[in-house]
Amino acid sequence: DGCLEHREEPEALLGRARCLEALGESEEAREAYLRLLAVAPEHYEGRLSLGKLEFSLGNAQEALRWLEPAARQRPYEADVRHTLAWALLSAGEKQRAREHFEFAVKAQEATFRAQYLIRHIDAQPDNVALRHRLGTILLEYGQASTGLAWLESALQIDPGHRPTRRTLADYYAQQGDAAAAAEHRRLAESPE
Repeated sequence: DGCLEHREEPEALLGRARCLEALGESEEAREAYLRLLAVAPEHYEGRLSLGKLEFSLGNAQEALRWLEPAARQRPYEADVRHTLAWALLSAGEKQRAREHFEFAVKAQEATFRAQYLIRHIDAQPDNVALRHRLGTILLEYGQASTGLAWLESALQIDPGHRPTRRTLADYYAQQGDAAAAAEHRRLAESPE
């Protein structure tokens, strides 16, 4: 069929499914996504893509089957939450849709705030408070590695910055890393 050879690696299956979908071969794309999810049941991109395909075909209930676990897997991803909201709305679940739409709007606003902060950090590279604010926003909206990098950059400038230490303590506590959480909490509470 010219898309990709029939291989069983998840990324090859994903590429094949996306290729078929781009060619307008919805049924074949659905089968390719299902094959991917049979090989890798927890594959986030596979779930999201199949959910989007089903929604685009007017199958809201079937879309929810794939979008809901994808949203649980990555609750801070605006894309999945936005698509899930539309599918829920189509399925008549207005209240549940509202919470996901609200998150998607807040995530978009956070993206604008992050861009604003980056411009200000460029002008004030030693401003620890701006770095802390940016890192916190990124952590809150699913960009953990980038958010952590900004928080760490704040600590490179000011190792005793209490708000950054508290944010990191809370983050590591949520991640189940009690030792890192305790260390950041100790440093946040230590006298300067």
